Amino acid sequence: MRERYFKFKQFGVYHQLSAMKVGADAVLLGAWTDVSNAQKILDVGCGCGVITLMLAQRADQSLIEGVDIDEASVEEAQRNVNDSQWCDRVIISNKDFMSMQGQWDLIVSNPPYFDDGVQVVDDSRMQARHAMEDGLSPSTLLSMASKMLSEHGKVSMICPPLWLERLRMIADRSGLSFQRLTRVKGNADAPIKRLLLEFGRDKFPLDESDLILEYQRGEATAQYRELTKDFYLKF
Repeated sequence: MRERYFKFKQFGVYHQLSAMKVGADAVLLGAWTDVSNAQKILDVGCGCGVITLMLAQRADQSLIEGVDIDEASVEEAQRNVNDSQWCDRVIISNKDFMSMQGQWDLIVSNPPYFDDGVQVVDDSRMQARHAMEDGLSPSTLLSMASKMLSEHGKVSMICPPLWLERLRMIADRSGLSFQRLTRVKGNADAPIKRLLLEFGRDKFPLDESDLILEYQRGEATAQYRELTKDFYLKF
């Protein structure tokens, strides 16, 4: 069987083994995240390593670690990093973020976010997509990250709108500032599909924006093209 492979402008990723494949959410987060002044970056639930490598391309002086609990994803991410031009400053580790310690300037994640009452998840892809009570979710990510950020550190994630109020409450309790919010819609008439969120230690007024992906089916907006032009071959 032919391996799944996705080619970007400066790197490519195999995503045959990984629990989560290359998708629009990961590319949006990798392109949107503010990497300025981040010397140490952690990608939580790195999957095949697509976000890890996007951040390596954008933050050319940073040390980046991608972690995942799924061994097959870690194996594939390591292969993709080894094939890239940034293998000297990117580490891939088979670790559970929920038991990690350390300090980072930027913590990034496309976390499991489907919260539909599922309590037992056996399949690795389901595990990567479903938020569990005692595992990684948007809320546990933010709670843990708040203890692991450096003095001016930030956490960046993508999730559906239903998580927003829970995350605001956690940020308030953790002493984090809600710094940036981008609402993502498939087209101008579609409902909001995803939120790109940034929380950090520094106190800033919330920077809000909207991102529409297509004018009509198959026709990307200028805004979407500008955001992802350094990655997608078609732009």
